[in-house]
Amino acid sequence: MSSSVTPKKVIIVGAGAFGLSTALYLQRYQRGKVDVLLLEAGSFPCIDSASGNDTSRAIRLDYADPFYSRLAQETIRAWKTDPVFMPHYRGSGRLGAQPPGHTNVEKCKDVLIRSGVDVEDFGDEDKVAMLQRKWPLLGNKEKLQGWDFYFTKSGGWANPREAVISAMEEYRSLGGKLIDDAQKGRVVDNILEANQIRGVKTADGQSHWADHVIYTTGAFSTLNKKLIPNLGTQIQPIGFATAHWKLEDAEELKAWEGYPVVDIYHNGYFFPPDPTTGLMKLGLGIVGFTHDEVPTSSWEDQSDVGIALRNTDLVGTNDAGKIPAIAEEGIRWVLRRWAPSLADKEFFDMKMCWDAMTPDGGWLIDHHPDIRGLSVATGGSGHGFKFLPAVGKFIAATLGVAPEDSIVSEVGQLPSLDEMRSKWRWGRPANVNVKDRKVVLQGRPILNVMHHLRAQTPGQINDMVRCRL
Repeated sequence: MSSSVTPKKVIIVGAGAFGLSTALYLQRYQRGKVDVLLLEAGSFPCIDSASGNDTSRAIRLDYADPFYSRLAQETIRAWKTDPVFMPHYRGSGRLGAQPPGHTNVEKCKDVLIRSGVDVEDFGDEDKVAMLQRKWPLLGNKEKLQGWDFYFTKSGGWANPREAVISAMEEYRSLGGKLIDDAQKGRVVDNILEANQIRGVKTADGQSHWADHVIYTTGAFSTLNKKLIPNLGTQIQPIGFATAHWKLEDAEELKAWEGYPVVDIYHNGYFFPPDPTTGLMKLGLGIVGFTHDEVPTSSWEDQSDVGIALRNTDLVGTNDAGKIPAIAEEGIRWVLRRWAPSLADKEFFDMKMCWDAMTPDGGWLIDHHPDIRGLSVATGGSGHGFKFLPAVGKFIAATLGVAPEDSIVSEVGQLPSLDEMRSKWRWGRPANVNVKDRKVVLQGRPILNVMHHLRAQTPGQINDMVRCRL
């Protein structure tokens, strides 16, 4: 006489990096034990998704916190060896930099060296001259006095849109279920029985039943506050301005061959050109944006949590394809210091890349304290996508959807499950009742995106650069 176990029904809401990675992991390794339904509030890959609507993202080991560096070791192994992700990874290496007055470079170098990673310094004398011997197109000697930087071959970048499409194809090929539609895939309410979740309702009026619901809704976690009750200030939706340009000249494209990702602490990051398309991109970190339910032009009065502004809401409007003037000014400010030959390029495909930021910069992966069967996996905080090939394993084990012994590393030593649960727990003191949202960006201004899109008043970037905690 044979016996069978009914699979546990799991609904994952949101097909961004965290949600898709979790769905793919469960479909690969827990099929038959877990029955997964992935819901996405738009056609996949949605233009509202930070990962599905982008051309380049940094993949790095470099962290001041060794906890995330250990996770990154496992993840980079997957980028290099998993057939789903290998074609989309470029091992260009990474140049890490910081303005005067910060210590992030020293901390990152220390963690890397302790992990056995080779780090190339540029001396203590004329660092910019040493940098330009290696990469002549990088650095403005006059404007980088007092800056610090280093290079490591470990890491590079990936094409996020191509990577998530590849991951979704693998998920679907294994029988994974997806509903990606603005009505059928958009969750509008939880189905509750006392303090136990039983499923979710979607905008088309349908009920989807489950034993466990995981919200991986990223920057859009605050749009419908009844879905994740009492989230409070733990998640802050922040938009970062990005711009693209293209190297049309074959000689210029060749001149940029072999350059690394340049990641400048609190300023932004830019990528070497895609060898196929010639595209380059810079993401600005000097200032962030949010969309306030009660708009204000002031960045001094920021005690509430904003919401993310969907790119789909801008389609067909005069604001589509634009970023605030102050953001474009900031992007050129960074390029004049780090890649002067690119500073006056014509930009296109300018947009906001939205992310769920936590005040302490860590992820939020935990069970809801008041509703059984409801969990969250969000708060990528600007460093979530790079973990696409592996974070699903961490999420599934942390939330008890996969066996605890599934957290096994093939390189180095991963943090323990207890460490992960402690690091990502709900209600961390630094994230609760935050009175000033600028804490999320360590004192950098967070502006109202619609006000600055419509005002389009440049000339303030130097004031923004000086804003720090």
